[in-house]
Order: sequence, then C-alpha cells, then structure tokens
Amino acid sequence: MVFLAFILAFSTAVQSLESGFRKAPPPSALTALGSPCVQTESPIESDILKFAESDSLKLLSWEPVVSGHAVDPTCEVNFPPDFKQVLAEVTSEGRACLRGLHGASGKPTTGASINLAKLEAIAKEYPSMQVSCSDVPGFKNGGSKALASTGPEDSRGVLKHPFISMNPSYTSVKPPPAGMVFFDRAHLKNTLFHEHFHTIGHGHGEGIEYAHACADCCMGVSEVDQLMKEASCRVCTGDYRSQNDPAYLRDLVKWARSTSDRSTRAFNTNLAMKEIKRALTSGTEKRALLLSALETQGKAEVLAPALALLLEEKYKDLTISELQPITRSKSWLTDETHLVLKEKALKVGKGFLLQYVEDSPDTALAHYATLSRADFPQALENRSLNVREGYLNLKAHLLDDLWNLSDYYDRKKDYTKLSQVARIREMLE
Repeated sequence: MVFLAFILAFSTAVQSLESGFRKAPPPSALTALGSPCVQTESPIESDILKFAESDSLKLLSWEPVVSGHAVDPTCEVNFPPDFKQVLAEVTSEGRACLRGLHGASGKPTTGASINLAKLEAIAKEYPSMQVSCSDVPGFKNGGSKALASTGPEDSRGVLKHPFISMNPSYTSVKPPPAGMVFFDRAHLKNTLFHEHFHTIGHGHGEGIEYAHACADCCMGVSEVDQLMKEASCRVCTGDYRSQNDPAYLRDLVKWARSTSDRSTRAFNTNLAMKEIKRALTSGTEKRALLLSALETQGKAEVLAPALALLLEEKYKDLTISELQPITRSKSWLTDETHLVLKEKALKVGKGFLLQYVEDSPDTALAHYATLSRADFPQALENRSLNVREGYLNLKAHLLDDLWNLSDYYDRKKDYTKLSQVARIREMLE
C-alpha cells in the first residue's frame, strides 16, 4: 500500500512537473533558456516558520557574503553546523568537476565548458547571490526541495535574481523537529548545485538535462551509485549534436535507470521518457528514438512488452542489437501483471506510435476517442498489488500523452479538438 500511494503521488507530481515546462526570457548577461522559478523534486507542504505575512517575505538580516552568496541566517538554523562550508564546497568542487569533464575528443566539452563559464559569469555579475531558507510564500502551495530564479522577472520582495530558495521544511537536524523533513549533507550539496544551473537559465525539458545530471555527476549522494555517476557525467559533458541526438537520449536513459534508489529511478525514468517523446515529435531518427524509449521501461512498466510487439510489427528489418531490448521486453509477457494488462497496454502503445512516430495527432485523437471508462477505470479492484501498480503506471503514461496532445492543439489554436482531448482526459481521470 505504501508503494501504491507513492505511484499515485508520483503520477500527480508528473502532471505538475510537465505543466511547469515553459520558456522564460534569458537571464541578464547570459544566453541560456530557462523557465521561471524552476522547482525540483517531490512535493512537500511547508507549515513552519510562519513569520511571513501574505506573499511578502520578511528577512530582517542577511549574513555577510560567503563564497559569492548572501546567506539567510535561517539556513544555519535548519542546516547546522556548516551550511556556509557546504556552499563553499559546492562552489569550488562543482566548478572543478565541470573543468575536468572531457568528452569523446579528450578535450573540455562544449556543454561543460559553457556552463562553467556561465557560472563564473553570473558570480561576477552578481557577487552576492541570495540563498534563502525561510521563503514560506515560495512553498505555501506545497513545493519541492528547492527553487531558483532564472531571470530578473522572478524577483519578488527581498529576493532578487539570482536567488536560491531551500524549502524551509527541510533540515539536517536529527531527529527533525515536528513538521520538518530530514535532509542530509550530501543531498543538500546535490540540491544546491542543481539549483545553480537554474540560475544560469537551465530549466527541465528545454534542453540537455544539465541540472539533474551535473548534480549527480559532481555532487553524487551515494558512493555505491558509481554507475549513476558515470552515466550522469556523460550527460553533463553535453558532448552531443543537439537535444535530439540519439546518443544523448541513450545516455539519458542509462543515467535514469542506473540509480539504486527506487523513487529516484522512477522520477529520472519519467524525465527520460518525456525527453524521448519530445524528440520524437521533432526528430528524424525515430527508429533509434523508439528503441531508446523501450530502454526506459523496466519489468515494472507495463508499456514495455506492448511497445516491443508494436515495434516488431512496424520494423521488419531489425538488427540483432535492435532485437535485444525487444526480446527482453517480450519475455515479461508471461508475468501475471503483463498478461492481465496486455490489451490495455497495446491500446496505449498504439496511441503512442500514432502520436509520436506517425506524426498523426488527429489519428491519435480518433484512437483515444475509442477508449472508455471501462477500458481505464479509476482503479482496478480485486487484483494483486503488482497489477494495480502496473495499471497506475500505464494510466500515467496515457494521461501524459493526452496532456501533450492538448499542448499541440493549444498551439494550433484548434479549440474544438482541444475540448475533445479535455473530455477524454476528464473521463479517464
């Protein structure tokens, strides 16, 4: 039941995360894309440190500048005993890490070197970047581990771009006070480095996934996750032709699935799948992208065998290496979860191919219109936990595709079809 609750919460977080993928003007003196006040990670409700009135944050005093940061005194209360030392380590270790990354050429890579230059440029332009740990208004509707500004338009109250705001519900105090969540030093370093990438304009879903990958590469949180570190460093190099480069997406998939932490793997895998869907709508190497999509799916994801069957039917000249992930995924069809959900998964997989591979959103919409509440009820009753979890995962994929279809018709200003998608989504939700 605990993991079922996680799946429900995760599906909601996925929709919330996707709705935040929007572009914003580039930050001053930088040339990167961004999204306003990018928030990251899983939701957490903040109900402490309620000294803020309405939406105006009141910070009475800030500590002197440390390692290029002006620190909210509350940070040292929430994260004793060495929050300032953590910031100093994030600054020095992070830059050294980016400086040392090398791509296939053996030379400093474009992505890593550009990001290093941007971090150094913003530190020079803004020598006292604000770091807050008492930004209650920023997390009043739930939130994340942290958020960061991506440009001057994100400034509010005493918080001026560039700023990083840690969720005031997090603490490194043991045991954590009532209403707070424990957050160890390693995760704090990882999160702070991640947020620095937002301050130079990097959002999620708007380019190579530097924020997550570089944080895992340079500030890994676990010595046992060496595979994740290696994979994340490949992504962090940015040694790719573009965001649609199949090599980038393959590396993204390897990074997403390499962590030993179950919830992190689910989050990263979903992020990788979103990138592949985006690339499919604009890329030309669809066959390679489809195989990457299949690689994101583990045995727990019910979509995998269905996609494998559909790909095998679509491509009659698959090579031995291309057949390997297909054969692996088909082998799971004997599992109870996949047997029970096979027909539902094939319907979701068919819509996936029509929408992203055949570039036929109208045909995909017609296919989705044939689905009924009987096909995809709110929940499956009288089934095993694995089947119910697999069903919720499959339904999350379907709802994600419908949201993407809504975005397409919204851009086209085709409000008739937009309303049709909304009705299907409402019926399924």
